Amino acid sequence: DYLMALGGEMFDFSISKANRDENLHISYSYYGSRNFTDLFYKSMGDQKWFVQKKIPAVMFTSGITQNTNKPADTADSLDYEVFAKRVRVIGRWLKSQL
Repeated sequence: DYLMALGGEMFDFSISKANRDENLHISYSYYGSRNFTDLFYKSMGDQKWFVQKKIPAVMFTSGITQNTNKPADTADSLDYEVFAKRVRVIGRWLKSQL
């Protein structure tokens, strides 16, 4: 069970604290590739506009699977237990930032 927090290195302590009850593996890179992490974080997704303005931003993702954006990407292909853990971690982290 994992969650990627791209750009989250600066929030490592608070993300780790939000994760303590869920025990997800938190990664701050996209499958270990610094180049792909930078490309994905800086030029794809809503956070890119914040990054370009030098505003701290975190992109949470579970990565790309063989089903992403394909007909097989259906509700029954989700692991709802892991999804719920991710939602709780992100929710706790967001609350800690208020």
